[in-house]
Amino acid sequence: MLPRTPGGVALAALLLLAVLGRWLPHPPNFTPLGAIALYLGAYHRGAGALLVTLLALLFSDLLLGFYHPVTMAAVYLGTLVGIPCAWLLRRSRAAWRFPAVVLGASGLFFLVSNSGVWLSGELYPRTAAGYGRCLLAALPFYAPTLAAYACYTPLLFGARSILARRAARASGG
Repeated sequence: MLPRTPGGVALAALLLLAVLGRWLPHPPNFTPLGAIALYLGAYHRGAGALLVTLLALLFSDLLLGFYHPVTMAAVYLGTLVGIPCAWLLRRSRAAWRFPAVVLGASGLFFLVSNSGVWLSGELYPRTAAGYGRCLLAALPFYAPTLAAYACYTPLLFGARSILARRAARASGG
């Protein structure tokens, strides 16, 4: 069934963007999914934000293939962490909140997803030294993750602002 409301169309478009962003060729960890979770957390209350984010992960993993369940759960959780991070953007439009949320959400994704890699026990021993090695080995992947959040988040929020202004002008507001 196709969405019948502008909000439903927007959610479907975000879902498609998230799936294509993970499926089409891209630099490692440079996808719009984390920014989409932030956007959804800021503008969509209720289960819609969680559902679209989870469906995007699931549909793209159906295309890409599944991996270790512990790592996969950590990637899903790390992505979902962006939703409550974005609640800070709802409370205030202070200029510092936007970069703080981008840094916080991407940093939490890095820690949560790589903790899953470590907990899976496939690549690193489950020791403090193994955890340290896991995080150290993952550091090269953090830069593109942060870059993706920093690039896609303002694009999504900016597009919403532009569309809202156009809609207001079209309705005479």
